[in-house]
Amino acid sequence: MSGYEVASSNKDCPACTAQMPAAAVMCTRCGLNFQTGMRTQEAARGEIDTVARAPSKERKNGAGAPKKKGPTLGTREERRAATISDYWRSTRRVCIAGTVVGVALTFGIGMGARQFDALQCLIYFGLCELVLFASAFAIGYFFIGFEEDVRGLVMRLVGVGAVWAGTVMLITMIPPLGIMMFVGIAAMIVTSLALLLHLMTDREWADSLIISVAAWALFFAISLAFAAMAA
Repeated sequence: MSGYEVASSNKDCPACTAQMPAAAVMCTRCGLNFQTGMRTQEAARGEIDTVARAPSKERKNGAGAPKKKGPTLGTREERRAATISDYWRSTRRVCIAGTVVGVALTFGIGMGARQFDALQCLIYFGLCELVLFASAFAIGYFFIGFEEDVRGLVMRLVGVGAVWAGTVMLITMIPPLGIMMFVGIAAMIVTSLALLLHLMTDREWADSLIISVAAWALFFAISLAFAAMAA
């Protein structure tokens, strides 16, 4: 029998390309039944075992690796720890960024456009912080309560008060020509503080507005007292 005839009596398995006699009904390597197109359960189990025993490098490439069902959220304690970490990270960011911006605005505008000295700017800055803290804690204690950690609230109020001090310095540069202009300036000051409280402490608009009105009223009263003492 010629070599050509021997070769022609074999055929390749369409699944694993193994060679076997042309009359074979089933592949002896992968268990594929040529007539039904199905593989035996023993062969399928053997392939699963082979994949499970594959080197870790192959499993990393996807062989036998279980499919991920999506990102795991972790345990309840882990989610709570992540939430607390995010809160303190944002709190520090509000405190530091707000203080830097507020100091730059207060001293830049005060010592530049308003011709204040450093002590006057510092008093102005401290007054804004003082009236905000007094109003926020008074309103919180007697009316709306405290939803967040007090330490976090203090840090956020430092940033808010600093930015508000610079904003007030900028707004009060507008000359109050008449009672309507004075009311407009007061409204801008109150609105600016309410907006800062809403954005930087996540308070409701109504709560932010109440604190802002109280802070502005206290600020105005202290300013009048200083003006009277200076006269």
